Amino acid sequence: MTSRERWAIAGICFLILFGGVADWYRKSRPLPEFELVPVREAAATQDSTSPSEPETPIVDLNRCGPEELIRLPGIGEKKADLILRKRGEEGPFKRVDDLLSVKGIGPKTLERLRPYLTVNHVTQVDSREE
Repeated sequence: MTSRERWAIAGICFLILFGGVADWYRKSRPLPEFELVPVREAAATQDSTSPSEPETPIVDLNRCGPEELIRLPGIGEKKADLILRKRGEEGPFKRVDDLLSVKGIGPKTLERLRPYLTVNHVTQVDSREE
């Protein structure tokens, strides 16, 4: 057996021994105790006023423009236009639930939007310069 073969055998033996010790060490340490929490529950338990999330302001349905509506979750240009068109055709909203008469806004969307909406009763809708 040559010197080179002896070194090769010694290296292989060292790797096997080192692997066995590392495996033993990993198995002998206790695992940290933790509880698996479903993602939805974890999101619900987070502080809703965390600084990383920008706050959405309260929007008055009878005075807002398309820019304010588009900032709301789930409202794009098309739905904002439908809301404003409904307000223009039928007059000021009397309550937030009146949004259900807008095409594309159902009960689930309304419940998602409800925390961000208000309806101030006005005798006539403000005219905005666009």
